[in-house]
Amino acid sequence: MRDYAGFRPYAPGDSPRRIAWKAATRADQLLVKQFVDQARPELWLDWRLLGIENIESRLEQLCQWVLKAENDGHQYGLRLPGFKAPPACGEGQQRHCLEGLALFTDQEKAT
Repeated sequence: MRDYAGFRPYAPGDSPRRIAWKAATRADQLLVKQFVDQARPELWLDWRLLGIENIESRLEQLCQWVLKAENDGHQYGLRLPGFKAPPACGEGQQRHCLEGLALFTDQEKAT
């Protein structure tokens, strides 16, 4: 369950879907709606917990999970060997996680 928690100033990477356009016109700045998620814990997408041997398949699965978590509005974090993105949500979080997956090359730590 997501409860409305007010507004905060817009920050780069915030989803345009969360911009409170009416409130922003009264405030002379972009404001973003904030919600508190009471029912959903933080979601960790963790390389070590996947039971998949193939590295490319692991990366593909994690990529799909990042896209789904963002689309569903979850706060999510990503753990890879040599990379950690703490739980957050929004376009900036999605971009950070996808870049971590795209740039993953450490084959020795992956096994």
